[in-house]
Amino acid sequence: MKLMTILFAVLFASSSAFALDHHGDEKEKKKDREKVLNVSGMMCGNCENAVSTKLKELKGLKDIRASHEENKVKFVLADEHATDDEIVKAIKEAGFEVIKDEDKKERKKKRDREY
Repeated sequence: MKLMTILFAVLFASSSAFALDHHGDEKEKKKDREKVLNVSGMMCGNCENAVSTKLKELKGLKDIRASHEENKVKFVLADEHATDDEIVKAIKEAGFEVIKDEDKKERKKKRDREY
């Protein structure tokens, strides 16, 4: 009986450790698939809703959060998801523009020169 208890304890401990590792892997995988885009032109909650609604129409985008205060859209990509071009097109169709990091740096340089 004591041997049976020890075996059960060992099996339970190893399966719990596996579950923790598996959960950690899943968390890491989600982090890798989280995307953030800089979007210009959003001024209010209605703008956020317009962008979110368009992105919800696309395949494989989850947890969509648009912020006019941060000028960003954040979302998580499923394994099978829309292409980058489809995502940018949807945001344009909503009436807004995706700003690439290079464009953002150029705009900052231009602003700095003007002041």
